[in-house]
Amino acid sequence: MAIRIIADSTCDMTAAEAAAWGVTVLTVRTFFGDEEFPAEDNVHFFEKLKASKTLPHTSQVNPFTFEEEYKKILAAGDEGIVVTISGELSGTYRSAVTAKEALGTDKIFVVDSRHAIFAHRLLVEHAVRQARAGRQAAEIAAELEALREKVRFYAAVEDLTYLRKGGRINALEFTIANLLAIKPVVTLRDGCIRPCAKKVGIRKAAQAIVELTEKDEIDFSKPYYIGYSADPSRAELLREPIEKKYGVRAAGVVPVGPAVGTYTGPGCAGIAYFMK
Repeated sequence: MAIRIIADSTCDMTAAEAAAWGVTVLTVRTFFGDEEFPAEDNVHFFEKLKASKTLPHTSQVNPFTFEEEYKKILAAGDEGIVVTISGELSGTYRSAVTAKEALGTDKIFVVDSRHAIFAHRLLVEHAVRQARAGRQAAEIAAELEALREKVRFYAAVEDLTYLRKGGRINALEFTIANLLAIKPVVTLRDGCIRPCAKKVGIRKAAQAIVELTEKDEIDFSKPYYIGYSADPSRAELLREPIEKKYGVRAAGVVPVGPAVGTYTGPGCAGIAYFMK
């Protein structure tokens, strides 16, 4: 009996990476009007986003799509572990649970990562490693639910326009922040995006993130990721000082995809890691 891992595309694995990890990735779709935008076309997506007067809209993975994947797993006599974006940010987790309940199976385990993008990806990859090590699906799912509390994510936001359009900040906050060139640092707590610092300029915001990592005891026995939206040079604001400070290289530098990039906008830089 094999264990198959399913994730949604907000974990920002490319098709090639998903194939290498053996992960089935289901797409959270992004639309500009009626036009669907390819999940991996990050460069053109952000160009279109900057030119658009309104935000694109995203569509969660629906229960039918999950159910079809579950049927393949069950038909093969296997078990499945599903790791989704935070249920506070998307209805995708609820879709995954609804599909499991419709089939009445105990062979599918659905885990709300309580995270997104490369923080979500850390848990997906951990699930794969544990499955390859021969652990049972129920054990892995339980471990993921415990381990997600030890994942830390921080990001410096370059342009508040997209948080404003998405209703994440109000008009007064947006106006004041723009006038003062304030760049917020955000984190994920209890599955939700929350501000944790405000700095003048993106470089000072990135430095604030480096300082935040000092308060956490990072578990360098596990991988960590640096991520960015649209502009790869933004990642260097974190990659270089973090690697120099701790002497440990990032597992990778990950571009943020359209689904979450809709709200972060271009020019962001972030980090995700496990605490001890």
